[in-house]
Amino acid sequence: MLFGVPATDRVKDLLDCIVAQKGRDGDVNLSAQKACQKVKSQDVFVDISQSHLRPTFTDSKGFLPTMTTSSLYYSFRSDSMLAPIEYLMLQGHSHESKLASLSPAEVRTLAGEGMSLPSLGVAIWTWFVLINAKGMVEDS
Repeated sequence: MLFGVPATDRVKDLLDCIVAQKGRDGDVNLSAQKACQKVKSQDVFVDISQSHLRPTFTDSKGFLPTMTTSSLYYSFRSDSMLAPIEYLMLQGHSHESKLASLSPAEVRTLAGEGMSLPSLGVAIWTWFVLINAKGMVEDS
């Protein structure tokens, strides 16, 4: 059905390739229908703005690579494109997050310029460890 998805041959082919790769992972004898059901049950997300040479999709643990401002995510489970607020949810933000009158395009750009919350936490912790190791933090 591909609800809200640009129905170009490139996008359809990219989605077929992801089903073949993710759905048949470890079982090359699996039928196309069973492979598609497997991908839907895992709720694989695919960035359809990427090319076949750089396919971006959820890994075996359900994590996505870095999001960009041009990312366009498709969900196999819902058979539709993700809403911009769902981009933030993929990064660990709550669905109850309040956004000050931002348009959907601005929310998507915000998500593409951001970092997932665990990554942000590691970056801050690493920064603190480094400045502490250099003696830049004074004891009170």
